[in-house]
Amino acid sequence: RVGPILFLRRHRVAVRRIVNAFLLLTQLGFCCVYFVFMARNAEQILRAFPGLQHAEFPPVQAFLAAFLLPIMLLCFIQNWDHLAPISTVANVVMVAGLVLIYQYILRRLQSPFIYPAFSSVGELPLFFGTAIYSFEGIGIVLPLENKMQNPQSFPMVINIGMGMVTFLYVSLGFFGYLAFGDHVEGSITLNLPTMPSAHVTPSEQALYVVVKLMFVFCIFCTFAVQFYVPINIIWPSLKSRVSQRYQKVTEYILRAVLVIVTFGLAAGIPELGLFISLVGAFSSSALALIFPPLIQLLVKYEDGLHWFVVLRNVTIFLFGFVGFLAGSYVSIAQIVDSFSRKVAPTLAPTFSTG
Repeated sequence: RVGPILFLRRHRVAVRRIVNAFLLLTQLGFCCVYFVFMARNAEQILRAFPGLQHAEFPPVQAFLAAFLLPIMLLCFIQNWDHLAPISTVANVVMVAGLVLIYQYILRRLQSPFIYPAFSSVGELPLFFGTAIYSFEGIGIVLPLENKMQNPQSFPMVINIGMGMVTFLYVSLGFFGYLAFGDHVEGSITLNLPTMPSAHVTPSEQALYVVVKLMFVFCIFCTFAVQFYVPINIIWPSLKSRVSQRYQKVTEYILRAVLVIVTFGLAAGIPELGLFISLVGAFSSSALALIFPPLIQLLVKYEDGLHWFVVLRNVTIFLFGFVGFLAGSYVSIAQIVDSFSRKVAPTLAPTFSTG
């Protein structure tokens, strides 16, 4: 309704829908990543059992399918208040799991001088997407503020929370790299041992399998929290078009369809690290770095803005836009390359000599 650009004022409804679309893509992308995370870790957990270490396992899509029905039933929970206790239990379990992960990697640190200090420039867009994915949480932040008993305390809560999150991300990433080097996986849990070795006793191996199970439990429990936002975006616009008699069953159908969509996307791109980079670069960067500074400039334009605020917002916008383009392109290129490497041997002709 306000701002210097007449075109945006006239099409404010369309602009709002674009922002909601990116928010929808971000949250569904998070759900897809959660699916892949659970499937990859579940595969390693099964492989840890005696007699299964060297067994032929079905593709990861089979493990994804095993989670489909439980996730769907979890997402049928409609009341946010019912999700809060589940999320609290998951957070407690996650803290315990993080402590065990830290003690594992801190006992296996290598000299920082044996690893390259920087990767290639071509890897920077992937890092950008991963970093933005890690920090972007606007889809949960706003509903959380609306549900707080004392919303005026929200800035303090978010600053403390983000400070803790930043410390965990930076320290776990730094020490994880020193422990595993270039062999670090898209999730640090995938680097935990699943079989005894010269450096891992059977009791330690069992402990780290339990850690993987703990994180699968945590991600499973918090799936519905991420799923809450897409439902809140889509359902209100559909609810008014559905007869009151069929509203409840229609909402359940919508929830089931969205879960199936996230399952299908996860099954199509079961590469955890690349999926994280793609979601972060494409949708999360728009919500975290592109839309907020632009919206502030437009909304506060008539009030007058200090030149420093304008410069800051334009810089953030340009940084986010470049990261959006470069990160999305490189992530998609890497995904295509990953698929081509898997498909090429299957399509290659074979010749019999017999």
